[in-house]
Amino acid sequence: MIYKLQEVPGVPDMRYMEAPFDKIVKKFARYRKGFLSGEDMAGRRMQHDSDHFLSENGSWTRHGVLYLPNAEHRRVLLPESLVFRDSARAVEFHEAGNEIPVDDELVEEALASKGILFLDNLSAIPTNRFGEDRRTIWLFEKNAQEYGQWLKDEKGIEVMFLRFDDNGYIDQQSGAYVNQVWLGSLGNNSYILGNCRDLYFNDRAFGVSLSAAGGAESKKPRGSTKLLYTSRQLTAEQERLRGVRAGELGHSELEQTIAFLESLKQ
Repeated sequence: MIYKLQEVPGVPDMRYMEAPFDKIVKKFARYRKGFLSGEDMAGRRMQHDSDHFLSENGSWTRHGVLYLPNAEHRRVLLPESLVFRDSARAVEFHEAGNEIPVDDELVEEALASKGILFLDNLSAIPTNRFGEDRRTIWLFEKNAQEYGQWLKDEKGIEVMFLRFDDNGYIDQQSGAYVNQVWLGSLGNNSYILGNCRDLYFNDRAFGVSLSAAGGAESKKPRGSTKLLYTSRQLTAEQERLRGVRAGELGHSELEQTIAFLESLKQ
């Protein structure tokens, strides 16, 4: 089956894909699309009506959760999910009805990384307190307060629910395991989900172009020639053209290639 990147209505620089998680990861990597953070998703949603496609649909985020049986802190939110390390393996575990185990080395690495949050409290979060609650501040960052108010004003959403494994279930497991974090649609109160076991389903992820990410240039010695492009940018454009030719990408993707070529004239 061919899984395609689809256009997000009214958002030229975004695409989405509905497929097993590993297929999304692979396709995003090929066409240089990046998973969105909770902050990104909140900001993007608020740029449009609350009935826009971005709000009517949930999405995988770049975030993950690490579960630690019998630990002082059993749930640890990670800015960058460990599932990305081997998404195909993760899908296989879920398809077999199992959790996704991680070894002690990865656990230590995750706990030593910056930006983690110990998620001890699973109570619902009032939308009028998004700017005060450490959990929504972690997830939505600078957009937290505004997003909470927007949810309340636009859809009358009073609280956002958190759905993660409880302590009893975690302690029954034989070792540490991980999962991906999902941000729900507004129809589901924009809930946060961290205990799905269906990475093999055709679920959705929104992605943004990373073409500009490889464009930063290091300072050159005075008098040296400044490159107009990098090899990463050329590779990205070649992959984009191949995708359009193969029917995996829409013809609108050519607009980005045209913009890239136009930039070389400057």
